[in-house]
Amino acid sequence: MSVLFYDPAGRPDRSARSFNISESIRDEPPTPMINEIVQDIEECEDPREQFELLIELGDQASPLEEKWKIENFRVQGCTSNVWLVALPDEDSPSGLRFLADSDAHLVRGLVTLVLHLVKDKSAAEIASYDFESKFDTLGLARHLSSARSNGLKSMADRVRQLASGDSAGAA
Repeated sequence: MSVLFYDPAGRPDRSARSFNISESIRDEPPTPMINEIVQDIEECEDPREQFELLIELGDQASPLEEKWKIENFRVQGCTSNVWLVALPDEDSPSGLRFLADSDAHLVRGLVTLVLHLVKDKSAAEIASYDFESKFDTLGLARHLSSARSNGLKSMADRVRQLASGDSAGAA
């Protein structure tokens, strides 16, 4: 199956390179370590330790292949580069498989956390998921800079858009 890229307005971008999805999807399930780190983040009250855990979480995530690190998949509103790709996946409750990465260690952990929070949810559940409440529960809003908080919101918004069928940025 080929991938069709979309411009930021949601129109098909015929000038973008296409890829074969089957060559790009990894069949690696999330490691049990990711589940443990997310649980530790949820239980952690020390912001410094929480950031260390987020960095560790990002280190456990599979890196995104370079061919996906293009402007079509870059999340707008993030200070660091963040790429978020949604691929069709019949085996997923949402019908999508999300891939993400960042060039900043902490942000890679944040985007991995965002995806972990919705990993077994339907597209409708993801589209209406209250990331902000979860971030407040984790204390992230209190401890992140305003730029990082805005970027985290942009990542969550992008995941909701893709789950709701907004094809801009979908592969």
